[in-house]
Formats: sequence, C-alpha cells, structure tokens
Amino acid sequence: MEKTDDNLIPELRDLLGKLMRLDEKELISYWIEGELEEAEMYSELARTIRDIVWDDRIPKVFEELANQRLQHSEILLKTYKSLFREEPTKNVDLPPM
Repeated sequence: MEKTDDNLIPELRDLLGKLMRLDEKELISYWIEGELEEAEMYSELARTIRDIVWDDRIPKVFEELANQRLQHSEILLKTYKSLFREEPTKNVDLPPM
C-alpha cells in the first residue's frame, strides 16, 4: 500500500505513541540503532554517488554525515553503558522515524 499524506499522520502518531511507552533502555537502544542505520545509509550513498559524479565534494558530504551518525551512536552507547552497566542494548521492533 502506497503511503499518502492522509495515512502518514496516523502512522506517525501511532509510532510516537509506541515510542512514548518504551522504557529508558529500549528508547536509547532504539536511538542507537537508528543512528547506525542512518550511518549505513549515508555510507552507501557516498559509495554510489562516487561512481556517478565528478565532484568529490558530494560523496564527502555523505561520508561526513555517516561519521557524525557513528559518533552519535558511540555517545549514546557510552551513555547506555554508564546507566545500565553491562546490560546489552534492547532489540526494539519499531520502524525508524
């Protein structure tokens, strides 16, 4: 089913409601996973674009975005470990925002 503006708002409200019900461990875990997924997406864009554009600055932008996301995930993981010690991050079965 194709997403339209009409059903996007209810889906977003539903996701936000589910996020609000997560505990601290789940919420930080969800955030870490989102940062890692975005880093992978930006890395893939950099690799793909490098093959089709002549200007090296464009893939470098995506590489920088990927690096920023990895740094964010590292900060979040440090925070998680400082709060919850040796407990592994939680697997949260929700779509990315």
